[in-house]
Amino acid sequence: MSSTATAILTAPPGAPPEQRPARRWRTSLESVAIPVGAVLVALLLFGVFCGLAGASPFSVYHSIYRAAFGSWYAFQNTLIRAAPIMLCALCTALPMRLGLVVIGNEGALVMAAWARCWWAPIGSPPRIMWRSPPWPWPA
Repeated sequence: MSSTATAILTAPPGAPPEQRPARRWRTSLESVAIPVGAVLVALLLFGVFCGLAGASPFSVYHSIYRAAFGSWYAFQNTLIRAAPIMLCALCTALPMRLGLVVIGNEGALVMAAWARCWWAPIGSPPRIMWRSPPWPWPA
């Protein structure tokens, strides 16, 4: 190997660790391998659970896939049901980029759904929430 090739493959002696080529490859490989490995382990454990329950894991996975992506309606239904969860994840990720920690997004989602279900029989909520509505409050 020539000295030029060696100079390209190695970082200068005073370079920070993140500029070293081996460190970048390892970081990139870890950022892909860890999530993929976690999904594979989860699939394996769920398959073992399905096998212990007496069902074929592959038929269960096939049923899950068909229920989520089997038709346009199934895919649309999957997106509709996943949208609130994705919004909760987004509402956690954006403040995290600023260094803030937000907990309780799922609880806020549940409370909003509960409040909407409470208001549904009455009608739409008043425009100004701090004013008392024209109808009596339910007991």
